[in-house]
Amino acid sequence: MKSQVIRLTTVIGAAVLAASAAQAQASYSDGFESYVAGSSINAQGGWDQWALTGVTDGFVSTAFAHTGTQSLSTELHADKIQDFDTVYGSLGGRWNWSVWTYVPAATTLPQWAVFLNDYNSGAGGPYFWFCQVELDPTLGQIYANLGPKFACSTAGAQNLTAPLVVGSWAEIRIDCDTNTDKAQMWYNNAPVGVTFQLQSGISAGNCVNGITIGTIDLYANDNTLAGDRVYWDDVSITPNTSPIALDCFGSFNVYCTAGTSLSGCLPTISGAGIPSATAAAGFSISLTGSEGNKQGLMFYGINGQLLSGAPWGVGSSSTLCVKAPTQRTPLQPLSGTVGNCDASYTIDWNSYMASNPGAVGNPRSIGQSYDAQYWYRDNTAAIKSTSLSDALHFTLAP
Repeated sequence: MKSQVIRLTTVIGAAVLAASAAQAQASYSDGFESYVAGSSINAQGGWDQWALTGVTDGFVSTAFAHTGTQSLSTELHADKIQDFDTVYGSLGGRWNWSVWTYVPAATTLPQWAVFLNDYNSGAGGPYFWFCQVELDPTLGQIYANLGPKFACSTAGAQNLTAPLVVGSWAEIRIDCDTNTDKAQMWYNNAPVGVTFQLQSGISAGNCVNGITIGTIDLYANDNTLAGDRVYWDDVSITPNTSPIALDCFGSFNVYCTAGTSLSGCLPTISGAGIPSATAAAGFSISLTGSEGNKQGLMFYGINGQLLSGAPWGVGSSSTLCVKAPTQRTPLQPLSGTVGNCDASYTIDWNSYMASNPGAVGNPRSIGQSYDAQYWYRDNTAAIKSTSLSDALHFTLAP
């Protein structure tokens, strides 16, 4: 198997400049409408064969189109690249790197969209891949090889599958944040895997150019069946202005520090399951080791974290770690015994959101992040006579 890439390049220097300046760069798009139907794509609009070998097998077609009337068809030894090295990302920024694909029902052999950080055809390399996607109609699925997970769970490259869309158009999109070395792949409007690192990629070592987006390569896999085609359209790089930072979909982590209660309790918040944009259950947020036989509840917000915490009140060691506005969930049943640190609370957050459509953060969306914290009664000398736990940050999976 030959790894290659879809390149609309973005090279970021060692110093990342202001994102606003980066996003001022012009977008790129090619819908293949300006070329003569039936012509080879080689030497047109910046497209060419890998390593400039002159092989054709990639033609402007009117058989299918995502928009307009034309697209690019690839078969046999097609290995078509678009190299925008040093154009995008030299000033940093966050970009959507996209290509639309059409796999006819009659197509039987796999083809690839490959995304490189670095491509040096004239010098014979080096080449550096950070992401590649195989479209396999025989098995009816895509295979995505992505770079290492970015502070999500375990380290190492990701090898993932998803159902292949056949007989209609589907988008492969890479959300690339060159300011933070983070990227997220989407296929057919759903995330594939979790946030990964651009610079580490799937090649050995790190890209010598640093955090880059390099070249797009549409590769027919040296197939042997003439007429066995995949179609590509609307290749683009556009600014991503989403206010939602790239994060690990379905992940959660604890932050901030719990206050100490009258009985010396230091309760601990935790999550279990998968926070979801669609599920009606399956993600519990719990607190253990709290003041016994005291009322408690969980509250959450959608505006981010107070990483250093805000003082909860005079005489309290607790800090508020969730930005306003916040949503209070119902009081939970009493548990534990007075004077002991044996109270526990839990709530299924997915279920709460599904049952309360008017709650803060509804409707839910994939990739949206939330922050949660527990509040409980505590007969301390503090003016509020209540204390707070540590906090939980979580990001929604599909």
